[in-house]
Amino acid sequence: MNSKTVQTTETAGTTVPAADQSKKFIPTSEQIAEWKHKYSDVFAYETEDGKYACYLKRPSRQTVDLASTRAQGSNFKMADVILDNCWLGGNDELRGEDKYFIGLQQKIAELIEVAAGELKKL
Repeated sequence: MNSKTVQTTETAGTTVPAADQSKKFIPTSEQIAEWKHKYSDVFAYETEDGKYACYLKRPSRQTVDLASTRAQGSNFKMADVILDNCWLGGNDELRGEDKYFIGLQQKIAELIEVAAGELKKL
């Protein structure tokens, strides 16, 4: 990794100079289109202060199962697994700085799509 850039997972976004790591990650429109084509559902998360952002895909059933198994009652461990498997790109500060990780962790459940139904006894 070049010491003048912030690491991203799927690349192709705007690189941020090391001296100014308060700039949020901004992928190109082409990158977003590629993610949507590949993963269908893509989500953007931005901190309230506007400093950082990340892009995530919807977790699969296998990812949710793995996260539940590894979590053992810890929401943070569950969030780590989901982020590891769903992270497309973004500012690493969201995963490394506690206040940003906790804010992102609180939104993880919104990534999990559930189609509700009704069960009737016959």
